[in-house]
Amino acid sequence: MNNKVCFFCFIFLLFFSYSCYKCKDITYCPLPETGETYFRNYIDSSFWIYQNRNQSKIDCVYVENFKSRRIFDKTVDCVEGERREMIIRSKFLSSNTITCLYENPNCESSYFLMQGLGYSIDLSSQNGVDTLYSNNSWSNTITIDSLILPSGSWFYKVVRYNERFWFSPHVGLIQYISHDNNDTLFLKKYFSK
Repeated sequence: MNNKVCFFCFIFLLFFSYSCYKCKDITYCPLPETGETYFRNYIDSSFWIYQNRNQSKIDCVYVENFKSRRIFDKTVDCVEGERREMIIRSKFLSSNTITCLYENPNCESSYFLMQGLGYSIDLSSQNGVDTLYSNNSWSNTITIDSLILPSGSWFYKVVRYNERFWFSPHVGLIQYISHDNNDTLFLKKYFSK
């Protein structure tokens, strides 16, 4: 009996030491460049100010409770990515708290998920691909060459998601339809670290 226990302990220690040795060198995978182009501004203390066409509504969208940490891909050995979690506050984007997640659990792609009451934005980016896409079959993602807002601001490579949300590189969300579907709000100015 003692021989069996010793044998299993030996196998367990061998397996444990092998798995520890196997990941001494961890490969860090940075977030894909395209995803970072559109979503790097979603960090603590960032805010965007929006206004509707007749200037009767003003909204300030801001990030709070920002957390960033390294994550491991459980399906691929010795690979580490990044996970950013935050809360986004807004008066007209959602009638409730908006949760936001941006991560790359592997070296090939990342995804950005923003969920408010009644909607979910799910955009992904891949290494070596210069546009965003959606994994959801029910979503409609279109890249527009350029978009001019009523303020006269001009944006390039704009991604329109489900006819309600427009994202621009280096800025983030530049235009959206309010949660009650009564108005479209356009970016006036933004601030990011």
